[in-house]
Amino acid sequence: MNTRVSTEESTQASTEVSLNTRVTAEESTQASTEVSLNTRVSTEESTQASTEVSLNTRVSTEESTQASTETSLNTRLDLEEKTTQVATFSLTSGESSVDINFATDLGMSPAAFASTPAVAGTMRCTDATADIIIPMLAGEASTTGCKFVFSDSLVGGNYKLDIIVTD
Repeated sequence: MNTRVSTEESTQASTEVSLNTRVTAEESTQASTEVSLNTRVSTEESTQASTEVSLNTRVSTEESTQASTETSLNTRLDLEEKTTQVATFSLTSGESSVDINFATDLGMSPAAFASTPAVAGTMRCTDATADIIIPMLAGEASTTGCKFVFSDSLVGGNYKLDIIVTD
């Protein structure tokens, strides 16, 4: 019995040493895996931070480009507003022409145009049965005004002349 107990104790001691060795090996493997995972997480965090910086730079550049484009468009629109005028004139029966003064009729300063502006006109009438009258620019416009003549004298007071003046 003593021999059997002694053999069993020896087997148990050997098994304990084997288990301790396996546990130690497993702990070492887990520690190595933990270090590897920490390294991979750290690398991924660094990559993400770099990507974030890159995206922030791209967004900032795009915002700057958009702001510049908006400023450019606003500048162009402001210039158009300063150099383009649209006006409607109510005409009276019997007229065969109309003189347009840019300062008094459009509210533009006398020196509004650095050069002779382009002028266009269209005629309309609220009476559907009225004659069709064609307006025509008489001669050339000047920097201060222009004159339109009509293909016929106006009959009735429902005619309007729409003009566009742009430098």
